[in-house]
Amino acid sequence: MKFTSAERALVEADVINMITLGLDIGSATSHVSLSQLTLVRGHNRYTVTEAKVIHQSPVLKTPFGGEGRAQIDGAVLESMIDEALASAQVTRDQIESGDVGRMPVKSRMC
Repeated sequence: MKFTSAERALVEADVINMITLGLDIGSATSHVSLSQLTLVRGHNRYTVTEAKVIHQSPVLKTPFGGEGRAQIDGAVLESMIDEALASAQVTRDQIESGDVGRMPVKSRMC
């Protein structure tokens, strides 16, 4: 796990609060979620003790584009992320961790 806060000294931090961004990209729909995690150190390892969803975007149609609609439109996806951040009043600099989930798109037989 990478901690990006320049002011944070991990050696001294027994409790860490961080904001994470989750991006779920499916074959039909996608959505963005932001969560506040609390991690507590015990015996030299951190454990998540609380996870609170602070924002979930509406479920939107996955933005496919390109030739044969075989690629995800990155600009539209980035716009979805920016809208979720604005709604949650969170800046990109406040995001310290994240996850992207993607469902594989099945190839179509002609």
